[in-house]
Amino acid sequence: MFRFLLGLLALLLALGGAHHGVRSARRALMPRWTGAPGALVDAVGMISVIIVVTQFLGLLAIYHPATVLAALLATGYGLRYVGIRLEPRVDVPIVPGVEDRLGRPGRIIATIAVAAALGPWIVRAAVGFTAGMPGADTRWYHLPAAAKLVQSGSLQQIEFFDGGNLTSYYPLASTWFHAIGMLFLESDLLSPVINLAWTCLALLACWAFGRPTGSSSAALIAGAVALSFPGLVGHNGGSAMNDIVVVALILVALALLVNADVGAAAPPLTVIALAGLATGAALGTKWTIIPAAVGLTVGILVAARRGPWLRAAVVWSVAAVLTGSFTYLRNLVVVGNPLPPQDLKLGPLEFESVRETEGVASVASWLTDDQAWSVVFSPGLETWFGPLWSVALILTAAGLFVGLIAGPGAAGRLAAFTGLVSALGYLLMPQNLEVLGLPNYFLSNLRYGAPAIVIGFVLLAVAPPLRRGRRVWVLPAAMMVLLATSLTAPGAWTGVDDWHFQDVVGTDDTVAGIVGALAVGLIGLWLVHRPATTRAVAATVLAVALVAAVALRDTYTDARYADPFHEAYELEDASVAISGTLVQYMFYGPDLGNHVQFVAEVEDGVITPPSTCSEWLRGVEAGGYTHVVIGVLDPVVKDSDGPYRWTADDPATSLIRDADGSANLFTGEASGNLLALFSVDGDLDPTRCAR
Repeated sequence: MFRFLLGLLALLLALGGAHHGVRSARRALMPRWTGAPGALVDAVGMISVIIVVTQFLGLLAIYHPATVLAALLATGYGLRYVGIRLEPRVDVPIVPGVEDRLGRPGRIIATIAVAAALGPWIVRAAVGFTAGMPGADTRWYHLPAAAKLVQSGSLQQIEFFDGGNLTSYYPLASTWFHAIGMLFLESDLLSPVINLAWTCLALLACWAFGRPTGSSSAALIAGAVALSFPGLVGHNGGSAMNDIVVVALILVALALLVNADVGAAAPPLTVIALAGLATGAALGTKWTIIPAAVGLTVGILVAARRGPWLRAAVVWSVAAVLTGSFTYLRNLVVVGNPLPPQDLKLGPLEFESVRETEGVASVASWLTDDQAWSVVFSPGLETWFGPLWSVALILTAAGLFVGLIAGPGAAGRLAAFTGLVSALGYLLMPQNLEVLGLPNYFLSNLRYGAPAIVIGFVLLAVAPPLRRGRRVWVLPAAMMVLLATSLTAPGAWTGVDDWHFQDVVGTDDTVAGIVGALAVGLIGLWLVHRPATTRAVAATVLAVALVAAVALRDTYTDARYADPFHEAYELEDASVAISGTLVQYMFYGPDLGNHVQFVAEVEDGVITPPSTCSEWLRGVEAGGYTHVVIGVLDPVVKDSDGPYRWTADDPATSLIRDADGSANLFTGEASGNLLALFSVDGDLDPTRCAR
């Protein structure tokens, strides 16, 4: 407990020092940027500081608590000093805010919408605290990537999480926000609420987006609805999935540009830099955001054509490279391809893929297939959006096209262009889509289109035709109907949660989360005009959160992931070899002290799993593993030639717990235990394989 309290204090000191510097710099350099736009500037500053510090220290292989604490404090002090030195010479302009057209009733409706949107996110975060963070991808590579960074202190090497050549090369900047908590606390206690924080940032960006046109409440309502769809929440709520991360970052970049009047004769380069940092952070998180980032980059340069075009291009590019290029450059150095799983051709330059492309296709290639629509697309869209999925798509398209034509202003058209390019990118880009002769990963991959959906909804809320007279109430009313329908439809929370290989979060629990969030939201709305009271309440909430973190720590450590495979979870200071399973995070142990590695040969950044008994035993022996975990989807496999049989037949191993279940490969439904745990008690003998 002493180590936890010391780590918590160090984490608060590190983040507090960095935030103080960021806020001081913003107040000095951008004194007009207050309220929601100012909070967005602070958020971009903190996000960028954490990313750059992590990249720098990880590249030097010195990512340790002392160095991270020193680096964040030094960065905070440096930013404060720069702000003081430049204060007399800088004053970044901002578009004047317009009084909210919906008034107090609009703020009440927006509060209800936000509560309804956040309720399901909060419930899934609570599930993460009680049963471990959900999601196959979360336990497959997101959290393992963060844990490996903490264990090694280095980002120099490529980490492998399976026998393929895909996940190891993903840009995983979002995992660094999980890593910093793990680093100081020796626990992922903060991780279940990180995506909830990204969701709140996205909602703040929606409010700020509507500020210059007096549409803050309408934009917030629209954004809340777009962020509440079961598909997005079911994949990202309480997990370490990063779709909500890129949505929030792109929204922040657009909101900053809208409030800076990027189409003016002299667009403020400071805001262009901040938007570039946010866009780069999105690129450094997920490469499915590349189309949106390219669209935003082209749009910003076109919008700045009447001003210092070259300076805007340089500032934007440098900022985006600073926060977004690390993984791509590392991939280029290690394997000669910035996106190793893809065959790329850029003019005379050709980059070969490091993996097979079986099952890779685009959504567009299936759009004319009647069977795909009846079996996959229509059911998937209803699961994601609810029964009014066609209305949601129409509203998205209407917002993007109206925004492209009518704005508002150059920044509005820029946002619409970004959303359209994002939508086209989702439809045309190759993705792991096809299995069993149909695009059966469509439901899971719909999250790649989330940026376009949210941008379209928010743009419709600020569309000039809907900002006059009584028409201002048309869209909020339609959005609230869509919200109620999607949240309360029978079976609304079953389809997507099943993809997470977790217990489905029921409708009753979701409703309880919405009611709780609504109560908090209405209290917050009452306090918003009482600054002194608000500060006291904020301080109280922070104190309660800290006490709760301390009280929850032991219970959380003991309970998470305990049921699925408790013997492996309880291992301490172990070195665990794995095969036949992707879901591996629970094997890192309660204090994240176990070394976990997929056994394979690695050469020139390409991983090759062992195909023979001798290769397997040599790999386990060379790694010095103390335990072996084997995934067995079918009991019949145990008697066939493979890692389970090879391990069980060696006299130096002991079976601690056998796999006694089976799984449906297509649905993910499982019965019984699918994982066998062996201990390695001595030297393995690869030569016996030939006997």
